[in-house]
Amino acid sequence: MTDKISGSTYMGSHYFEPSGEYVRTKRDLEDIILRIRQEYGSDIVNDIFRFNALLMDYAPSMVKERKLIINALREGTLMQLRRGVEANEPIDEVVGRCTALLISEMFITEAAARYVVGVMVESMLADVAANEENSDECVRDLSGEKQLIKGEKSFGTVVSESDLKDYDSIGYKAFAYERQITEVNIPDNIKKIYPKAFKGCGSLKSVSITGGTEVIGRNIFEGCICLQNVIIQNNPNYTAEDGFFIDRKNGILMQYTDRGKKTVSVANGIKVIGRRAFEFSEAEQIIISESVEKTEEDAFFCTMNLKRIDTDENNRHFRSPDGVLHSYDGKVLIRYPQGRTDVAYYLENGVAKIGKKAFKDAVFLSSVSFTDTLKEIGESAFENCTGIESIIIPRSVELIGERAFRYCESVGNVILPQGIVSIGACAFQGCGNLKGISVPRSVCEIGNMAFMGCQSLKRAVIQENVSFIGDGTFDNCPDIEITVKNNEYAAVYCKMHKINYTAV
Repeated sequence: MTDKISGSTYMGSHYFEPSGEYVRTKRDLEDIILRIRQEYGSDIVNDIFRFNALLMDYAPSMVKERKLIINALREGTLMQLRRGVEANEPIDEVVGRCTALLISEMFITEAAARYVVGVMVESMLADVAANEENSDECVRDLSGEKQLIKGEKSFGTVVSESDLKDYDSIGYKAFAYERQITEVNIPDNIKKIYPKAFKGCGSLKSVSITGGTEVIGRNIFEGCICLQNVIIQNNPNYTAEDGFFIDRKNGILMQYTDRGKKTVSVANGIKVIGRRAFEFSEAEQIIISESVEKTEEDAFFCTMNLKRIDTDENNRHFRSPDGVLHSYDGKVLIRYPQGRTDVAYYLENGVAKIGKKAFKDAVFLSSVSFTDTLKEIGESAFENCTGIESIIIPRSVELIGERAFRYCESVGNVILPQGIVSIGACAFQGCGNLKGISVPRSVCEIGNMAFMGCQSLKRAVIQENVSFIGDGTFDNCPDIEITVKNNEYAAVYCKMHKINYTAV
């Protein structure tokens, strides 16, 4: 294929050339996709469901690569590549933009993003003009569903029922980041709204949904920070009352839209507080009703004013000593309110696990005292707790999860216990004030980027049982010197990564 600007071929362009593990499979997957397109027609990539099924048949062993390609198609990456090429934009700008978007939206590495974009450019952009001639046609899945896909058409500030009259469904992220939209009116003919359909529509204030919509995907309003009014008319499966947008059938609170209310009592009958249900709420207190059985990850995302999470006294799934959410048996600390202004916190005796993201963004905390019943510190448990100055982890702890203390930039001292066997990926990444670390003998594994960006880190001790040190573990630690105790593997690692070390 030829670059419309310079006339050079895309093949092997440094703009998207992958590295590492992806180099081995890039050409194989390109050949497979080209073969599928030859046999089933160029437009097969627009039918994501069928294309995915064919990839499973043609490349059964390439599970990770197939998922990357399919998820990127769902993000609208191919549509953006086509548009950029048709607009005669420089190919490096188009590829760079699409790569950056995939990194931010899919939370994948740069190498993976460049791999996906490279495969798409080489195997899916042939006959661009022919594909663009059909770009206004509705995408159909195997059942014949006419689906509005991301980037297919443009809209003004108000999306009317007539704008959607030719579709059966609103696709995954179909309106994502359309920041000009303030109002959406969904007609009866729309039977399904896919997840994250309106993600990042920052100006969206009002949405009206009729009784004809049978399925609404999760997090359709993620990042809609101005959403105030969801109207649902005569719908047997969904309701919206008093700011609560609820999946009736499954008892899920999908979104709370009354952002200005200071005290919120979760409506009785709700069984699950869904992911990001309270995002950007200004509530200072949330009271969990008797019926709630589960809170999903990030249920209280970005509730920066939240000072207490209380539970109904009859709830048998949660308890909240001093306004901090715990499991009913007290063994798991689920969520510390991130708007709480206390500078110190003492874990309740009996807590065995600090849950995923439990203290994330609790910026006022400067110290946390752990209990000797604690065994596990979950993923991102203290991520971005920028005020914490010292971390003394008790001997009972066996696992520090990925990103557990990432960006705790005030931490100057960390004491790791004997008995811990693994330090998760990015566990202390960005702890810019950390000056020294001694890895206990019990540790066998140090994850990828565990101490990346610890710019003040000058000394580290690695002992004999460490048998794995991940990529980038000490990157951007300019003055680091490692003492390696009886560990040839660690010594070789230091040599390969040009890290100063002393073997003892």
